[in-house]
Amino acid sequence: MKLSNLGLKTRKHIGNEDCYISELLEQSGQLKKYSAGCFGFGTMLLKIKRNIENVIRENLDEIGCAEVQYSILQAKNYWQASGRWDKYVESGTMFTSHGRHSDYAICATAEEFSLAMVRDHIKSYRDLGFIHYQIGTKFRDEMRCQGGLLKSLEFNMMDAYSFDESKEKMIETYNKLMNVYHKIFKELGFENVKNITSVNDMGGKIASEFMWFDDEYGQDTIFCNDELGLYVNKEVFDLQDTELKKTFAWKIC
Repeated sequence: MKLSNLGLKTRKHIGNEDCYISELLEQSGQLKKYSAGCFGFGTMLLKIKRNIENVIRENLDEIGCAEVQYSILQAKNYWQASGRWDKYVESGTMFTSHGRHSDYAICATAEEFSLAMVRDHIKSYRDLGFIHYQIGTKFRDEMRCQGGLLKSLEFNMMDAYSFDESKEKMIETYNKLMNVYHKIFKELGFENVKNITSVNDMGGKIASEFMWFDDEYGQDTIFCNDELGLYVNKEVFDLQDTELKKTFAWKIC
């Protein structure tokens, strides 16, 4: 492809951007900041994005995951059935829209819709034991849209959902996906990625957050114990048992 076909030229000055990498991308003409947290991609940046997605697809497909696509515009009744509509609306995280026939959420996450896609097809435990995933746009009304593409209102996400016949099988799947994620990070050149113990708005008893440790970027505070290989987000660490805190030596990473 000829550069003259792109219709985008480099610029010397773009204003006060809060992220150096995003500033370079804007200067190159490959990133357009329309407003805080809202971006458009140029041709070359879009190709890079698709290449990353393909690395993810290849690794997930290799372990038997099946790619699907859920609705981005989500009817309110699905969220009400799970009891999460009021929570997400009150938190201000989720964008909503009022249509002719219903209120809608604009996809912030898709647990309800992954279940809705498969529940009519599952007749017994023999039908279980599969993983669906999608790669698509999510929308979240972040309080602070800073850091360029690191924290935006719309972003691409790969989200996977497993349907297992038992708790033991679920744990096997969880660990299998953990290994795959680290394989993906390695292929993409991210070596210093840690599993961070974290629980967020999606709920659940446990959660692992993958975080690339970098001295320049990031806003989270992580407590770590290198000897045990434990890394805990601050909000989770503050809730931990006092004895656990006293028994082991912790530091801020």
